[in-house]
Amino acid sequence: MTATQSLTEQNRELVLKQYEAVQNADVEAFFSRCDPNMVIHEASSMKVGGVYRGMEELGGLLGQLASLYDMTTIEMERIVANDEYVVAMGSFLTADHSYRVQITEWWQIKDGKVVEVRPFYWDTQELNAALG
Repeated sequence: MTATQSLTEQNRELVLKQYEAVQNADVEAFFSRCDPNMVIHEASSMKVGGVYRGMEELGGLLGQLASLYDMTTIEMERIVANDEYVVAMGSFLTADHSYRVQITEWWQIKDGKVVEVRPFYWDTQELNAALG
C-alpha cells in the first residue's frame, strides 16, 4: 500500500492479498493482516457454524475449512470497497471438487487490519448436502 492510495483502494488491496494468502496456504501472511481480536461469523446452519474470536479460534476454523474446501480454486468475481468495508463475491470448489461454492463475504477493516468477516453462502442447504 502506498501513501497515494485512498483508504478504499488500500482496503480493497488488503482483502485481495487475504484471498491470495488463503489460495497459497500462507497462514502467516493471512494472520499478519488480521487484528488479534478478529471475529468471523459463520452461518449457524453450516458444519463450521458459529462465531470465532481471536487468532487461536481463527486458526482452528481455517484448519476446518481447509479440510472441506480446495482453496487453491478460489475465483474472485467482484470486489466493492469503501473506507471501512469490503464486499467480495467469488467461488471455490469443495475438497473433492464435486461442488462449486458461491460466496459473498463482508470484510470490516480498521487501521489496516481485518477486524470482522461475515461469509454468506448462496445455498447452505445445497452446500451441506454436497459436503455430506
